[in-house]
Amino acid sequence: MKTTHFLLIILFLVFYLPAKAQISVKRLINKYESNTERYKNLETNFSEIKLKISATMSLGEMTDIPVSIWMSEPYMRMEMSFMGAKFLRIANDTLAWSRDPFSTQYEFEKLEESNTTTDADLGFISFGSFDSSLDKGWVGQQVSEVSIDSLDLYALLMTKELDEVDSITYYFDKENFYNVGSDYHGEREFYLNYTVVDGFLLPTRFFSFGQADGNVIMVVDQYEINPAVDDELFEMSEEAKSAYSGYIETIRPKSEKSPLQKYYEEGISFAENGDFTNAVESYSKALKINPNESSVLNRRGLAKMYNNDLYGAISDLDRAKEFADSTLLPTVYNNLGLAKYYLGDNEGAKNDYLKALDADSTNRMYNMNMGLLMIRLQDFESAEAYTTISIKSDSTLANAYYYRAVAKAQMQEYEGAIEDYNKAGELGVDLAEYYNYKGVTFYNLNEFEKAANSFKAAINRDSTNSQYFYNLAQGYEGMEDYQSSIQIYDLLVKRDSTSDNVYYARSDAYWSLAMTNAARRDIEKAIELNPQNALYYDYRAYMKEEAGDYTGAIEDFTTSLNLEQDPNIYFRRGLAKINISNKFDACKDFKKAEELGSEEAKEALTEHCKL
Repeated sequence: MKTTHFLLIILFLVFYLPAKAQISVKRLINKYESNTERYKNLETNFSEIKLKISATMSLGEMTDIPVSIWMSEPYMRMEMSFMGAKFLRIANDTLAWSRDPFSTQYEFEKLEESNTTTDADLGFISFGSFDSSLDKGWVGQQVSEVSIDSLDLYALLMTKELDEVDSITYYFDKENFYNVGSDYHGEREFYLNYTVVDGFLLPTRFFSFGQADGNVIMVVDQYEINPAVDDELFEMSEEAKSAYSGYIETIRPKSEKSPLQKYYEEGISFAENGDFTNAVESYSKALKINPNESSVLNRRGLAKMYNNDLYGAISDLDRAKEFADSTLLPTVYNNLGLAKYYLGDNEGAKNDYLKALDADSTNRMYNMNMGLLMIRLQDFESAEAYTTISIKSDSTLANAYYYRAVAKAQMQEYEGAIEDYNKAGELGVDLAEYYNYKGVTFYNLNEFEKAANSFKAAINRDSTNSQYFYNLAQGYEGMEDYQSSIQIYDLLVKRDSTSDNVYYARSDAYWSLAMTNAARRDIEKAIELNPQNALYYDYRAYMKEEAGDYTGAIEDFTTSLNLEQDPNIYFRRGLAKINISNKFDACKDFKKAEELGSEEAKEALTEHCKL
């Protein structure tokens, strides 16, 4: 059935978790065909009928806009009334024209022969219905179960024969197997609440997002099949004809792309394919024609940035600011902030991001970039606030969830951080560092097995990063699997025999296995490599206490205190002195520990140091 031709672009919040379906591709298609074959098909009957749609539409903050649409192959007319004015859009098989009632300006569009009138003129998604996809060589690959909003659906993934890269996903209702949605290259649409009109099965609610034209919602109040339609509805008025004559004169000199436009588009093509060196060359050729073209300067600045020429990028973007209009200027400031962020100029980046946000405070990218900068500046509350605005603007922005998760974890909001990490993963974040940060958060929740699994995922994506291995060893220690942690520490020592913290960590694992000689050997090595770390002396002191060497323990505690004042170490040294009957010096340590805030020291003073 062809429903996509009647979809206006609308915002539909989508959250889904795919799961393998208990139904085959063939059975799903057969169910769909058998449940819809008794209804007439708009796609095959469209040239034989006329159609009128009465609906209400929402555009951004504007709601309940009355809409009327008439269709009579190959003609279409749409009227929208809002704020006391009427927006008009008319099309035939070759031309579409519209009139903005506020500017009283006409816009014209030549239609491609391959597009139908409804596809091209209303901004409807033009890749076709499920039926037409079957006719055009698309092949079903797999079926999964998904939840979209409150709907439980089947999702059918289709690819084109001999082109497995291109794909479409169609959604089907589990009860009646009607086609209720589609996803093509991020352009999602949903059509629900079907009704039967003169034998045609038609949806009455349309949802879609991801379109270049914007986000809209449309609710159909009434379909009329073969209404009385006056052909004058589709004719061009005298005013429109006059405007069209002026439009023709305007575009005639531009029928061929200018050399600047060719180089500009060539640069964009190179950049989209990751070839930033050639992109810079193409943009440079365009700038030889017009060195003040702000859009080209902006694009070349971005290409230079991604080609690690940060100073060159900043130079281009600074120049773009001078010539950019109010529409482009916020984007230039955002890109300039990004280049300065990569350069390490945090204050410069912040100032530029703020200028971009002054112009568009809800822009998803501006807020996400500012959120990332706030993480670097360790202002995690602000980072959470900015990324939340970004998510509200676009709930499918994976990196915004990722950055917000990092900010929440830094504020010890570990449960909320895991929720955001999971959402980022669902939306496609698959970086080694992402799994590492997620593992650290699980570790802080004492969920050591989940932490270890996340660290393994990080290692699978980057086996050169020793920190990921170290974190995995720590996860094993949390699980009390000390043998596994020691094996990883052994690997890390082979990689770098000068890493004192690895010797310290392995010492702890050996000690937990009662391998005291190995533990003592490793802590000695850690101290040799880093004699300024107070913690290592504390740890060796504990070992000496366990062995009854209280004098040796006191020496290590003293060395530690010379490096770092710690009330607990004063307290521990006092206890060691009690054990060698040096009560006078022990009480001095307890007193010092009390002054530094130790509650245990207060009790020790009462017990050991009464007058």
